Amino acid sequence: MSTKKISELSSLAFGDVAVATDILPVVDTSANSTKKVSVDDLSKAITNLTAPTVSGNLAVTGNSTVTGASTLSATSQSFAVSASNSNINFSNLPTTQGQAVLNGSGSLWVSGSGLGGGSNSGYLMVFNGGGYTNA
Repeated sequence: MSTKKISELSSLAFGDVAVATDILPVVDTSANSTKKVSVDDLSKAITNLTAPTVSGNLAVTGNSTVTGASTLSATSQSFAVSASNSNINFSNLPTTQGQAVLNGSGSLWVSGSGLGGGSNSGYLMVFNGGGYTNA
């Protein structure tokens, strides 16, 4: 067995990594021992990490993408974007008040008209628990 430190080993180029068979050393702190893990298993473990929960203020700098369900919940809540040429893009919004009702009060939906009719004017509406408000 080699007596080299890991930091003294030669590098393996990105294109030479065999995901299914190459292994990495990992310290298992719960067992207080060094073990091996395949690149594939480590990748799967990283992919299955749960999203962090943030309490207090959250600041995001640069571009960010949120996928899946996101909820702001607090006694007083707000969402703000402040920058030149800022954009907030919503996709797959409900297109009927009935669909918005399923999402609950405060949900956004795209109406055919400001009065909930069938034109193609595409107003952004806010469901307020009992009806809707033109945003």
